[in-house]
Amino acid sequence: MIHKLLSCMTLLLLMGPVTAMAQVTVSGRVTDKATGDVLPGANVVLLELNRGASTDANGEFIIALVPQGTYTIVASFIGYKERRGRITVGSSNVTENITLEPDLLGLDELVVTAFGIERDRKSLGYGAQTVGSQELGLARTTNVVNALSGKVAGVRINSSNGMVGSSSAVFIRGFTTFTQSNQPLFVVDGIPIDNSGGGTALQNGVSNSNRAIDINQEDIENITVLKGPAAAVLYGSRAASGAIIITTKKGGSVNGRNVVNYSVSYAFDDVNRYPDFQNEYGQGTTGVY
Repeated sequence: MIHKLLSCMTLLLLMGPVTAMAQVTVSGRVTDKATGDVLPGANVVLLELNRGASTDANGEFIIALVPQGTYTIVASFIGYKERRGRITVGSSNVTENITLEPDLLGLDELVVTAFGIERDRKSLGYGAQTVGSQELGLARTTNVVNALSGKVAGVRINSSNGMVGSSSAVFIRGFTTFTQSNQPLFVVDGIPIDNSGGGTALQNGVSNSNRAIDINQEDIENITVLKGPAAAVLYGSRAASGAIIITTKKGGSVNGRNVVNYSVSYAFDDVNRYPDFQNEYGQGTTGVY
């Protein structure tokens, strides 16, 4: 009996190192195929094992304790096409570097919400509408707010006058306050910008411009309008009238070459006629000049 027990223990001790040696590590790096940039946060999964890992800040992933065999490796990342391949794991560690191609069509289903978070449009519980750079550039305007006129449901644009540099007001689903500004919060690449500006004269006085006029339309990739307090709750009371999320264009290459597009537009005002002025008398008092 003791002889059989010793035999079994010896067999287990011999099998232990073999099992450990049979499990190796699959590692590598995930990069952008066009630019070569690393992709932090990409998912890499071995389908047959239902195991995977996410890439770190350097775009590297490690899947440990992988037994020998042939597996399907799947790499995915937001805004990129999913890539699948086959790898064979033997007795030594495996290094698998993966490149992903941008999926331009897939970006249409994503909406940039508060703090730059990308969400699937179908998963949102509030109204959010996106306007692309092509739609914004159809009619050149001096104020990016005017470019949204008629393009977003539930959004009303009021221009104080047609003068260059005049203010424009945007109202999302009506008014939310009687005493404070009803202008939505502007967020440019995650940075909140106050768009309330100065007072807008209705019958007399000076029409002060709002800060949205400082934004160049040619620099905008897309604009997402978050409608109502529920949509912009993460920005607090500043976004009680909604929020307009602006994502600017990023540098890139076309067919491996750097391309620079330059465009310019200008406008000027010319006074048609002046009224007759009297410059001899001052205002005086009680009707006596």
